[in-house]
Formats: sequence, C-alpha cells, structure tokens
Amino acid sequence: MAYVITAACTGVKATSCVDVCPVDCIHGTDDDPRLSIDPDECIDSLGAGRVEALCAELEALGQSGTMAGAADLGDALAVELARLEAALAAPARPGVDD
Repeated sequence: MAYVITAACTGVKATSCVDVCPVDCIHGTDDDPRLSIDPDECIDSLGAGRVEALCAELEALGQSGTMAGAADLGDALAVELARLEAALAAPARPGVDD
C-alpha cells in the first residue's frame, strides 16, 4: 500500500512525518507547495514486501537455469535488507507503533 500526502496538506508542510519516516522518502523544497512521498523509496510493512519480491525474483531466476542478472538482484536485495534493518532498529514512534 502506498502512502500519499493529500491536497489538504498544501501550504501546510508539517514536517513531523519526515522525522518518523524510517527510510527518508518524504521530500520537498522551500518552493514546493507541499511535501511528497517518493513511491520508489517508500516501504510498506517496514519493507518486507520488497524483500520478499526480490527473493522470489532471484529464486525464479535460479529455477530458470540461468543466473544472468543475479548479481543485480543480489545488490538490490542487500539495499532493501539494509533499509529493513535500519527500520527495525529505529526507536519506537509513539502513537504510530503502539
């Protein structure tokens, strides 16, 4: 599930969400009317879904009898695992992680 910042937040730019985001995917400049969430950086369920998808893709590649592209998948998996570990190590967020 993707998260969005709605039009109701235009002109508000409350940055409390930036402080609690485990993967730093909320961006904006002083000139932007509101903050935005980069869907390619945003993780759901701490990123486990992305890790699962990469593992399945790597497994399918291995089952196909070729390992072409496996290094790239392995690199992507390492990045996602690091994000997941960072999210798990982050301190609890009151009101969010209750």
